[in-house]
Order: sequence, then C-alpha cells, then structure tokens
Amino acid sequence: MAPFISFLFIAGGLLIFSILMFRSAFKIIAKKRDLNKTQTTLIRNIDNGFYEISGIVSSESTQISSLASRKECVGFSIEVFEFYNSGNRANSVSVFKTVKSGVCILEDESGSCIVDLDPERTELSLIFDKVTQPSEVTDDIRTALMNVDDDLAKRLQQKKRFQYKEELLSVGDDLHVIGNITVSDEEKHRSIIRDPSSHPAKLSVSNQSEEALVKTLQKRIVLQLLIAGFFLGLVIWFSVLFFTGATA
Repeated sequence: MAPFISFLFIAGGLLIFSILMFRSAFKIIAKKRDLNKTQTTLIRNIDNGFYEISGIVSSESTQISSLASRKECVGFSIEVFEFYNSGNRANSVSVFKTVKSGVCILEDESGSCIVDLDPERTELSLIFDKVTQPSEVTDDIRTALMNVDDDLAKRLQQKKRFQYKEELLSVGDDLHVIGNITVSDEEKHRSIIRDPSSHPAKLSVSNQSEEALVKTLQKRIVLQLLIAGFFLGLVIWFSVLFFTGATA
C-alpha cells in the first residue's frame, strides 16, 4: 500500500505541475492571438473596447526619480535578487519586484492620452535590445530599498549579497498599449484605463513593438509546452514502470 501512495503522491504532483504549465501556455497563446488580430488605432479614434495603440512617451509626462540610479524617468521597474550558497555554487532568487510611475502621457500623430501604469491594473513590460545585467546593491542603494518595503528591509539587514535590476521608461521611448480600455476625455488629454469588468485582467503596456512582442510570446509558448510535455512524459514513464513492476 505504501508504494502505491508514494506513486500517487509523486505522479500526482508531476501531473498537476504539467497541467499548470499547459494552462499557462494556453493563456499566452490567447494573448498572442489577440495581438495578431488587433490593428493599431490612432489615439483620437479609440473608444471603450479592445484596442492597440502605439506612440512615444511625451515630454508632458510627469517624471519621477528612479529608486536605485536616481535618474529622471516616467516610470521604472526594479527587481532585487538575494544570493544563497548551494554546495559550492552561489545561486540567486528574486525576493522583491515593484513598478513605480508618474503620469505617463502617450502621443502619436493624432493626439495624446494618459496611460494608466498602476501595477494593480497594468502589466508593464520594459525590455530593451541591450539586456540589463544585475548590479550589486551598494550601501546607498540598500538604504533606499529599505524604505520601500518592510519585508525587503528585514532581508537587507542580513549580511548577505544582493543584486538589483532596474529598467527605466523615459521621455521619448516607444510605448505600445493593448487591452480592454475605458476612455475618459479630460480637459487636455484623453485618459485610458483598464476596463475593470473585462478580460484580460490587465492592460499590456510594453516598449516592444507588436512584432517583437509576438516573437517573445512565441518563445515563451514553445518553452512552456516543452516543459509541460516533459513532465507529462515523466508521469507516463513513471506510471509504466510502477504498474509493470507491480504486475511482474
């Protein structure tokens, strides 16, 4: 009985993980399909509904100071990595990630609009041609980070090695927005936010072009399907070994 329970535990865990990976892959496939079928719309022509708009970040945007580099920007994302020893190797794990922004104004040849960058409502993806390598957390940056999050502050008080990666959204950057939006016309700029009753749950905002986004999503789909297929294969292989051994 004990071997059968162990089999159920191991095979069940592998199967659940495989199902979750397949589910994640299908969600990405749906997002890629939305990108492929959606035409880019001029800002002056958007209304409530599913749209894709592209433009550049206007100089009228409200800028803030980035957390680590202290550079002026419209928005930034920062991720902190903690190192730990595993045998003779030093590995790292992400322990904190956040997005901060000022008022982002996007403009094209037809007009401008305010884009909601609140991380609760927006999936902000800042990816650049030159991959940003993590940098060491210095004493000054450690002090700045400790004022951001209580849990992170407790970690940073430990005498461990930390690195961070910071991406900036600056005036003049290309920006692409796709999703179900609600439009409100304000005195100077149109304002777009995510439709709270819609699916997907968040606006997708990225400095990548649609073509680049599709390629990125395609790579993620292939990778996740391969991982899901691998673990499903393990379940089948493990089941065959167990039942053939049990009947021998």
